[in-house]
Amino acid sequence: MNNVIVVPSGEFIISGKTLTGYFERDVIQPNDVHTSYDTIIFAEYVAPAFNISVRFAGEEPIDAFTNNYNQMMKKTFPFYGVEFVEIPRAECEGNVISASRVRKLLEENNFEEIRKLVPETTYNYLVHRNEIQKEEKK
Repeated sequence: MNNVIVVPSGEFIISGKTLTGYFERDVIQPNDVHTSYDTIIFAEYVAPAFNISVRFAGEEPIDAFTNNYNQMMKKTFPFYGVEFVEIPRAECEGNVISASRVRKLLEENNFEEIRKLVPETTYNYLVHRNEIQKEEKK
C-alpha cells in the first residue's frame, strides 16, 4: 500500500518499559496509572514523530487490562489530536476469537477448530509450521 509504512516498534510501542502491567498481568491489576503512561507517550511523542492521526485497536471484551488500555486511549488521544478507532472483535459461533484461544487449540493440535477461527492464509501458515516442527522433532 502506498500510504502505509511499517516501522519497527523498538522499546516504546506497547513496551515493558512503558506498559509494565501488560506484561505482568499475574502481578499487576489493570488501572489508569499503568495505561496512562503508554498512551501519553504515544500521543505526545510517537504520533507526532510519525504523523499519526488515527490509531486502531481491536475491541477487548475478555481481557480487563487491554480493555482498560483501550478506554485510556479513547480518553487521552483527543487531547492530542489523535483519533482512536476501536475495531469490533470477530466472533465465531457466538464467541470472540482470541489469540489465546488459537494458541490453546494449537497445543491440542485441533486444526479443525482453528480453521473456523482464522483466515485461510493463517490456517495454511499454522499447518505448515506444525509440519516443520514435527520434522524437527524426528
